[in-house]
Amino acid sequence: MRLPLPTHRRSFFLIIIASAILTLTWLYLPRHPHRTTVVQDPMTLHSRSRLLPFSFWNHRSVYPERYKGSYSCMKFPEINDLKYAAVSWQWLPIVNGSVYIYGAYWDPRFEEPLVRILVYCDVVPVPKLYCQLWFPNDNEPQTELATPVYGWEPAWGGPTMGVNEPYILTCSCRRHPPEKETAPVAVSVVTAPCGDATNVLDVQNAPFDEEISKRTPPQRNNSSIAVCLKWLHYRSDISASLVEWLQLIKHFGAERVYIYIVRIHPNVRKVLKYYEDQGFVVVTEIDHPPQISGLKQSRGSRDFRDLRRELLPLNDCLYRNLFRHSWLLAIDLDEIIVPPSSETWPSMIGAEIANRSDRVIDALVFRNYFVLDGAQKDLEGPAKARILSHTWRAIAPSPPGSMVKSFINTSTVIAMHNHLPMSCDRQCSYHDVPPEGPGRLLHFREKCSYDNEDCPELHDVMKEDNFASWRATVLQEIRHVLRSLDLESLE
Repeated sequence: MRLPLPTHRRSFFLIIIASAILTLTWLYLPRHPHRTTVVQDPMTLHSRSRLLPFSFWNHRSVYPERYKGSYSCMKFPEINDLKYAAVSWQWLPIVNGSVYIYGAYWDPRFEEPLVRILVYCDVVPVPKLYCQLWFPNDNEPQTELATPVYGWEPAWGGPTMGVNEPYILTCSCRRHPPEKETAPVAVSVVTAPCGDATNVLDVQNAPFDEEISKRTPPQRNNSSIAVCLKWLHYRSDISASLVEWLQLIKHFGAERVYIYIVRIHPNVRKVLKYYEDQGFVVVTEIDHPPQISGLKQSRGSRDFRDLRRELLPLNDCLYRNLFRHSWLLAIDLDEIIVPPSSETWPSMIGAEIANRSDRVIDALVFRNYFVLDGAQKDLEGPAKARILSHTWRAIAPSPPGSMVKSFINTSTVIAMHNHLPMSCDRQCSYHDVPPEGPGRLLHFREKCSYDNEDCPELHDVMKEDNFASWRATVLQEIRHVLRSLDLESLE
């Protein structure tokens, strides 16, 4: 059948419709062919309000007369002055690179009060940087040269030019006599003593009053222990494993768990919301700085650079909790330190401290024992409850210093690492818990390592039921939580 040729009127309407479609398509195309690395309007972001000095901005607007007049060449930045490199990271351009600024913290633990600032820097060596310290009721900042503390062990490689490296910028914040001693409430990082800042952070834990001593308890509570979990970046549903891990460490005596998330499955978010409502979990949304924001954070692609980048969330966990918890433990979801059956973490740590009363202990270090899926000859519970059901562990621990995990002392540690403190107020003092205990660090893995198919830990194994006294109770609790959240059961 032969179609009729379109008339002139019909052709005219077809041209009009096609033009309209093309115009609408063009209007909805992205206005920029590439993704910018600097966000100019931070208020459009799901901003981390705990990182910005909203209280200080408000104080300045409510009491403008207290901030009149200044002989300083520096101006306190407003929110429209800030430059962002990513949602969680303010941006300071420097020669040949950038400084990505995350968080600032009040640290009065030692003889001289300090402000610590967590940053990444991709320039080696780090250029001279300065802190502009802003105080309540004062329109002139105190400027101090920042001392960078490298958050990694140079013997392991680094720092490397062009790669984001973790640093803790340290600035003295003691007011010069005869000025009254107060704490700074906001800080900016600049490249010269006199200059307008394009970044500003709230100094977390800093009192907004004159009584600084109120923030430092006269005696630390040695029974307060928290867990720091490095960022979660999982597309898969690990909700059952997460519930099992959280319920166990709650029984072991953890007061709180601090979890950083980049991307997680909706079911995992439901689990975290459940424990947040109980006050047991504190969730912090975080994103990667620009250099790695587009990289896949998978096991197969991880290297030492990825491990270095994990350190800033852990140190954020440290500095947010200097006065809240006495001990912090950085472990992963496939690891757990099991106390003796009649004890908890606080009692176990208390006994170890009592045995070493002659010196300050910065870290209680535990040797690693692998528990591999392929080494299990039988199960003591549902297979989905991996930790509770697996009882066959390697006879021998990993070599000394390999895969260790430690409880770190928040009164002395300056830089935290996944395994051991990187820096303390003096040379770090480690107490190695003997392989026989008390306590056992168990590391649950599918296979030996990322590249080996066979290893002694797969064959040279023994049965040791470390969870016998907790299994029945915790399994019941896991089932209850999964049922309450309408998630897939263990069976």
